[in-house]
Amino acid sequence: MKKLFAMIAMTFLSSSAMADMSGKWTLAYDYGCDGTNKASVLTFTEESSDASESKGVFTTSGGGSGRYLEKKVKLDHVLIFQYKSNNTYNTVYAAKNTGVNNFTGVMQNTGNDAGSITGCFYISRLGSVNGMELEPESE
Repeated sequence: MKKLFAMIAMTFLSSSAMADMSGKWTLAYDYGCDGTNKASVLTFTEESSDASESKGVFTTSGGGSGRYLEKKVKLDHVLIFQYKSNNTYNTVYAAKNTGVNNFTGVMQNTGNDAGSITGCFYISRLGSVNGMELEPESE
């Protein structure tokens, strides 16, 4: 029984594969972490990946763009992406995976004339809930 449990645990722990970031993700962000969320849809395009990292670019539903890096760190995955505004990467987002298709983290905008603004965010693959892919409804 101990061997079976150990084998199952090792399979689970070693299956921490890189998330396929390609596709549409919903970003819910909150400057000040005060409960006033705003949302955007990000479309990630992977440019390169291997067993320990994935990187590429993204566009937003509002016409913005940026770049991203997902890195495997021990058993976790860290996602870092930067939003580009006026040809400068102003807002930096950093998150830890909290599920198969979910990341939760903090952000900082350094492009504000009044100084740096921080906040919280959550990003999940469009069409998934708690890491489970949803089937489209049939009409």
